[in-house]
Amino acid sequence: GQSLRSPRPQGGYVNEAYVFKRFRLKMVNHFGCLASALYEMGADPETGCLTREDFERVCVQNLGMNQSDANSVFSHARNAYFDEGVGGEVKPRDFGISDEEWRLVVQRKQGHRVTTPFASGPAGSSLGSFHRAIHVSDLGKGSTKNPSPQQLEESVERSL
Repeated sequence: GQSLRSPRPQGGYVNEAYVFKRFRLKMVNHFGCLASALYEMGADPETGCLTREDFERVCVQNLGMNQSDANSVFSHARNAYFDEGVGGEVKPRDFGISDEEWRLVVQRKQGHRVTTPFASGPAGSSLGSFHRAIHVSDLGKGSTKNPSPQQLEESVERSL
């Protein structure tokens, strides 16, 4: 799969933080917000939990990431650098998503209380709801609205 690692040689935590930042950017670009992305990745609607195995599978199979980067993103989100890349689960809180924001995104995704697209959550961030449904399986189908990997790389480099 495609690597999200920096072209600059970096190691350890710095590169994992960079990979995580690129993952967040990619998810917000495609889904509008991280909560929406986690929902589409298969997080449990009630708890928001997503196992390491399911998270990494979706990252590799649907998002085109390599296994190492998917593992790094999961470990960085959980702050789990000593779990040897095995087991565990992420929750919305691991990505800075409040319980209230998670509930609102789930309600909108399931069609409850949907009023307007492009709504903001309690913290002012996007709820990731659009005029059309966007699903993980839609990624990689070559939408012309998505930036190229080079454009994405340049955007991330400018934000560092």
